[in-house]
Amino acid sequence: MFTAVVVVGLCVFIIINRNGREEVFEKNVVQQDAGISVLSKIDPQQDSDNDGLKDWQEALWQTDRFNADSDGDGTIDGQEVELGRDPLNGELDDALSLKNYQPTGSFTEQVSQNLYGQYSILKQENVDISQETQRALVESSLLNNNLSLGITIYTYNDLEIDPQYTNHREYADKMGLVLVSTSPKASESSVMEIVQKSMVDGKPETLLQLAPIERRYAKFIAGALEIKVPIILAENHLLFINSLESTRASIAGLAEAATDPLKGMLSLSVYNNAVGSSVAAITNISSFYEQNGITFEQGEAGYIFLYGL
Repeated sequence: MFTAVVVVGLCVFIIINRNGREEVFEKNVVQQDAGISVLSKIDPQQDSDNDGLKDWQEALWQTDRFNADSDGDGTIDGQEVELGRDPLNGELDDALSLKNYQPTGSFTEQVSQNLYGQYSILKQENVDISQETQRALVESSLLNNNLSLGITIYTYNDLEIDPQYTNHREYADKMGLVLVSTSPKASESSVMEIVQKSMVDGKPETLLQLAPIERRYAKFIAGALEIKVPIILAENHLLFINSLESTRASIAGLAEAATDPLKGMLSLSVYNNAVGSSVAAITNISSFYEQNGITFEQGEAGYIFLYGL
């Protein structure tokens, strides 16, 4: 099946991008890596109803992974797809048709519908579905469906930059105070713990626990935008804010994973990349302080901002 390229490729992308990254707000990196480990152990070959479609393929085709014949027409789902028929239409004349699959709904549905349409055209024209053609179909479907996570892109115009402001110690202290005020309690679960738990217990409502984490990121961003920034640190300050905004938006996307699985997977990829970018920004800022001999005692707000809680 050509759709195999979608999820298998994304899983590899997610796992590779997570390697070596740290979470700025969340202290337990080991627990986060455990969450990625669970994702990496999902069996891409699992076919719960033995209908010829793998479980993750059922998500794209919107069929029932526990029902071999989702539309009850006597032909199992996998055979219908291979024959160019609609596995969700029980009518005798159920050929896949472009007019039935206009991109609407969730991101998962949009990708699925585009795949339906392109696959239908090739079937109708008796085109051989080679591995190269399969990959081209998948890439085309992903490119034609923009992942809308509602990410705001901040610019220098959004920052409080003063060319005359050089109080670097005050800047770090104020950023540290915002960080402390928006940090989670030690007992609260991390993003990856919540995602992992949702996968294990199979309860979509578990993902609702991501909401307060997203709000904390939003609060931190709002606070950081109000702080006066030394011009020499403006570039990394902006990178840090935009990275946190991408993290916030991707957490919101992960919260929808139960109803929009492909969006959830892509959100996880965005999340991991954003975490890496935020770490890079903080590392650059910390290096500036060290190179200029500006130090903080452990426990001071500036120290917390530069080196963590």
